[in-house]
Amino acid sequence: NSFRRQEVGVSDASPRLLAPMATLLRDRREAMLSTSTWRSILDSIATRLDENREILRYLTGLLVFLGLLGTFWGLLRTVGSVSETIQSL
Repeated sequence: NSFRRQEVGVSDASPRLLAPMATLLRDRREAMLSTSTWRSILDSIATRLDENREILRYLTGLLVFLGLLGTFWGLLRTVGSVSETIQSL
């Protein structure tokens, strides 16, 4: 809202998720956007948020898989060393 009212003291840091909207508001002096423009901006924000969630889900699944793989690798080595110990007796 401060950006829209062009108040003094508004930081020059551009927003990350709302960058397209900030660009449109900067270009237009009347700051009136159509419903389809708002919908387009909100859809692009939702898409970016969904992409971040997808990456997080993928990394979570990958870490769980690597943890299980490491567990089974350790169990196989343990069984192998136990069999070597029994054979040496």
